Amino acid sequence: MNFQPDSVRYFNGPGECLHYAGMALSGVITAVIVPSRHHIQRSFGEKIMLAVTGVNQCRHCSFLHSQLSLEQGISADEITDLLAGNFDNIHPDEAPAVVYAQHWADTSGRVSDDARQRLQSFYGPEKTKQIEAYIRTVYFGNMSCNTRDAYREAQVSEKRSPAFLMAYIMSLVPATFVTVAGKLKASSAR
Repeated sequence: MNFQPDSVRYFNGPGECLHYAGMALSGVITAVIVPSRHHIQRSFGEKIMLAVTGVNQCRHCSFLHSQLSLEQGISADEITDLLAGNFDNIHPDEAPAVVYAQHWADTSGRVSDDARQRLQSFYGPEKTKQIEAYIRTVYFGNMSCNTRDAYREAQVSEKRSPAFLMAYIMSLVPATFVTVAGKLKASSAR
């Protein structure tokens, strides 16, 4: 399966940004703060995040999660495939989550009940929550970075709209966090 998004995606207004910020906060709480017997392996989480990042084409998250994936033992070829939407070589135990992550990102979280139920049938309800936590968190990071870049690089005609300006302002903190984390990761790898 090869997925090719039409273009870089970004937030169009503050309501959309707030909606996904809330989802990301919930994701962080689920994935990091709430103790669970069902936490997923870090390398599996990175594969999920690369699938989402491939859809949203976030260059900052691609860089950061590629570095983190390499540290988790994921090969450069597998990283390239995940970012390109090629899941032919994904382990069968991970494929349902990676494909679901791509679908979630492609639909901006508007997945069908059937798709979510299939994921839950495969992994169980608790592990499904962990998988979705990774998806929601990286989606917000992707979109925040892309919104900041779209505004700064004048990639969008809506740049002068008050709604887009608010989305840009709201995206600055999370986008800066991702960018700084990527630079720190790169400098520590040297």
